[in-house]
This record gives sequence, C-alpha cells and structure tokens, in this order.
Amino acid sequence: MTTQTITYIKKSTVSFSDLWNSFGMTKDNGGRWDTTANTQAWVKEYLRFYRSPSRAFPHSHSKAMLSQKFAKELCVQDPELAVKLGVAE
Repeated sequence: MTTQTITYIKKSTVSFSDLWNSFGMTKDNGGRWDTTANTQAWVKEYLRFYRSPSRAFPHSHSKAMLSQKFAKELCVQDPELAVKLGVAE
C-alpha cells in the first residue's frame, strides 16, 4: 500500500461552504458558527484553543478555520479531503 504525498498550495484556505459541507459546522440565528456531532474530532481539538462563539465574536471558529494555518493542518490530518477542497495537490 502506498501513501499519498500531498503538497500544500501556497496561500490556500478552505471556504465558508466547506465549513458547512465538509466539516459539519452549523450557524445559528445569531450568526455564530460552531461545531456539531458531525464535526471531526481533530477539528474540535484544533478549535479548543480559540474563543467560543458569542454574539460579540460570532465568527471566532469560522475565522480560525478559514486560515492558512488550518489549511496546513488539514493537509496533515486528512490529506484526501485537503486535495478534494483544493488546498493541496
């Protein structure tokens, strides 16, 4: 069995639609993005270090996931999904 080698595409990030479709995030009536039971465990662990969404900071989790840092972590944690979302090749 061969392992797939991927390369992060410079300055790539995931999109808002990816948060909903690929990571199981949800958005409530207050505009706060948060994890659900369908969100992967490694994503929840990644977001543990960020402020919980609130009315004052509704995008605290989504902004963290739209970063290059998260895209690079995605390449490590789930290379197949990283290629599918276009952040790696």
